[in-house]
Amino acid sequence: DHGAVWCGYLGIILLAAAYAGIGIFASSITNNQIVAFLLALCISVLFLFIFGALAGNAKGIFGKILNYLSISSHYDSITRGVVDSRDIIYFLSVAGLGLMLADFVLSRKSATD
Repeated sequence: DHGAVWCGYLGIILLAAAYAGIGIFASSITNNQIVAFLLALCISVLFLFIFGALAGNAKGIFGKILNYLSISSHYDSITRGVVDSRDIIYFLSVAGLGLMLADFVLSRKSATD
């Protein structure tokens, strides 16, 4: 099925954009590359596994919020071939938030120098 394949490619591109935004933010916080990598890894694991695991145990609106924050729920939806605007907005928001936070951190660092 060509549609599912193209949606899978779209999902990988959006996932990479979200992880790049997280990585750029983590890199802006510290000057050490190893610390930046480990921080980006921890934030990514939080979005990928922890929110999903907590959403499975939580009930009600709190469970729905945690499920929405989980990257895996949005990625799974796209790879099934369902292109939903909520999923695209989610990935672009995570990437944009990472870039905006990196810009804020770097502007604060340059203001103090």
